Amino acid sequence: MEEERNVKRFAFVLAGCTALAAVACFGLRGGAQEVKPASATSSSKIGVINLALVLKKFNQANYLGDQLLEEAQKEETRLKSERAALQKKEAELQLIPEMAKREEEAKKLRLQQSALQEQEIEARKKFADRQANMAKDVYQKFNAVVDTVAKTYNLELVLTYPDATSKEESESPAQAFRMLSAPAVMVAWKHPSLDITETVIKYLNHNFRAPEGYTPGTKTPNLTPMK
Repeated sequence: MEEERNVKRFAFVLAGCTALAAVACFGLRGGAQEVKPASATSSSKIGVINLALVLKKFNQANYLGDQLLEEAQKEETRLKSERAALQKKEAELQLIPEMAKREEEAKKLRLQQSALQEQEIEARKKFADRQANMAKDVYQKFNAVVDTVAKTYNLELVLTYPDATSKEESESPAQAFRMLSAPAVMVAWKHPSLDITETVIKYLNHNFRAPEGYTPGTKTPNLTPMK
């Protein structure tokens, strides 16, 4: 059920790119110098990031994901209502006794159905385009933060991996399948000092804030492009 909700989430969302080019490495460092990885050591040259956890805890992305999902659901409700009304009209056509009148009304109905179909296609395209643009934007912001963290702590290599985001999830069958069938390199074990996931999350939430008063949920933005 949670996976279905995530698939419907048109998320992986951020607001339009807010002059990312102006957010220089120095600017990012200056706003979050107090953030340090747990047990960081000067000898650490490799950092690992749980990308799934970053997406789950990046408040701005989740806030805007909720906003986009709400808009999409409202649009879906409106289109369903209009389609139901047209289906009712189609059934009522059969009650018109005069052939000429029935054919005239049927022609009008076909035009309305065609117009509604165009609206449905346009709605899917609109939300898919917004999702794609926001995915690109969050990727740029993520890269900017990773670049800052890597340079701040003199890392030579940073690896990302999709892992469980909670203890319960780490013990689930889904996690077992994920670890055993991952199509890319997975981190099987790591020293705690190498994990910079929380540092990246703090930098993201510090430099790209969600609106005041927003309470983060527990969902993870969907990475799958809309169809």
